[in-house]
Amino acid sequence: MYTENNDGSIVVYGKTGSGIKDDDWVDAWFVGMFKDKGNTSYFALRLNQPDARGAQAKEIAISIINGEFGN
Repeated sequence: MYTENNDGSIVVYGKTGSGIKDDDWVDAWFVGMFKDKGNTSYFALRLNQPDARGAQAKEIAISIINGEFGN
């Protein structure tokens, strides 16, 4: 799925998810790919912490992508 990227120079596609065990949030992830200057790269980010959410994983992954490949 296309993901809005505030930087605008990199096109990001991905899917979030969260894991629940015994009614507690236990982990979260964001997996996908991004295109930068004609190249395609794939990524997977997992947060293994209490109360983690997929939206947090997405925010962290996009921050890393923009920091490493942006500009």
